[in-house]
Amino acid sequence: MPITAAVSAAPVIHAAASSPVLLPAGVTTILIQNVPADPHWTAYVQALGTPIVAVIAAGFATYIAWRQWKTAHEKLKFDLFKERVAIHQAMTRFVDASFEERMTREEDEAWEYAKEKAIWLFDQPVMDYLNNLSKANTALWTSRHAVKKEQNPELKTARQDQLELVVSAYRDLWQQNWLVFAPYLRFGR
Repeated sequence: MPITAAVSAAPVIHAAASSPVLLPAGVTTILIQNVPADPHWTAYVQALGTPIVAVIAAGFATYIAWRQWKTAHEKLKFDLFKERVAIHQAMTRFVDASFEERMTREEDEAWEYAKEKAIWLFDQPVMDYLNNLSKANTALWTSRHAVKKEQNPELKTARQDQLELVVSAYRDLWQQNWLVFAPYLRFGR
């Protein structure tokens, strides 16, 4: 049953079992319906709708940001892999040319450039290996030149023996290349 309030000098609502309530200025009558004590479930949904949508949108945005980071990370790994493979290929061409005695200036320059780039792409053990390989290559070419230049047959034989030792040491060093490079020539690193 509705309760109405009449206008008096100061508008007041008198409701059963409650103290009088002052009405705002300009309000003369209030009609109070029977309001249930607990709000309907749709009121909860309506009140929580915006925060739920915001949480879902934030989760979706977070997922997109994570996927972009993951894609960029994979691209970086792929770029590093490509650069490292290029350096390994330059090293392989350099060593092959050394063994086959067909070293050209371009191959030597490509090797030097690859070593300069390797500083930024590999750890110190790989750099030490590359430097040792360069030193062994220099020893190989020096020994070959000494054998070709030597006129004395006895000294030439001694130099050839020395050349065989240098070639053997160079081959042994070359055999280690996969042990040194293997961790860096996997796509996952």
